[in-house]
Amino acid sequence: MRILKVTSCPSISNKSTLTYHIGCLEREIFIRLFENSEQGLFSKEWLLLDQFELTEDRPITSSFLQGLVKGRSANTGGFMMAVLKNEALIKPINGKSRSYRCADPAAFIAAIQALIDSEVSLEKEPPPKKNKKG
Repeated sequence: MRILKVTSCPSISNKSTLTYHIGCLEREIFIRLFENSEQGLFSKEWLLLDQFELTEDRPITSSFLQGLVKGRSANTGGFMMAVLKNEALIKPINGKSRSYRCADPAAFIAAIQALIDSEVSLEKEPPPKKNKKG
């Protein structure tokens, strides 16, 4: 797996900061959660972008995303929603709290394809940051 991007975003609840990776294997795009600034556990499993079924205007839920990592921490689906929101792959449904629908993934895919073509390769496994309390 070649890591193309490492970035952070707030969780949907804004109670923690999540760090995630976007990577590729050959030309396929993958996403994984890497770190949570708080205590909530999650799966660090790489998920193929195609698994998310990002069809524009299709409703998407954290339960659906949770199903992609069966038998893993219950936080993974919600945390992955935050990642998709941060990457503008999903957007809130007006008037519905915590309801989202898929956005057009074309801009995201084009940006990641540019990283793939650039041959960028970040650290394979950056060390986790230490929690700073106080």
